[in-house]
Amino acid sequence: MIAEYYRRVGVYLQFISKEVTSIYLGMDLLLGYKMADNEWDELLVTAPNYKKVDFHLMKLLSMHYLRWCNLLDSGNNIVLQFRDIYEPMIKLFERGGGQISTHHHELVGGFGAFSRSIDARRGDMKPFDISDKALKIIIKEVEFAEAYLVE
Repeated sequence: MIAEYYRRVGVYLQFISKEVTSIYLGMDLLLGYKMADNEWDELLVTAPNYKKVDFHLMKLLSMHYLRWCNLLDSGNNIVLQFRDIYEPMIKLFERGGGQISTHHHELVGGFGAFSRSIDARRGDMKPFDISDKALKIIIKEVEFAEAYLVE
């Protein structure tokens, strides 16, 4: 799901003629939208459960996703073309994928590592199927491999 998020961001970067961005930077900010100085504090007041989340990247991506949704609701033409850019990361978090950490400028987890920088060339990759059906197949394959390793 991370690879698909990086691919979608790459397509978006190509569209807005930007070569690279950080995993920590929201797609809304790349369009020139600014964050209010107290926006993060206000989010923690309106959504107090964020305080319990001990994963900075999840908090940041969720906040930028909510800002993206506001731009969708306002009818922003660019945002409407990339409405599902955050879908892979939201799905990852919904499925318990918050076990990612950052180490030496990389996102690290049981899957390997991804650079914190997202290059526009990622947009040249073929899309990854992150449908529920495809993810179920992948999970079954992983479970089979893990059971085999135990034997």
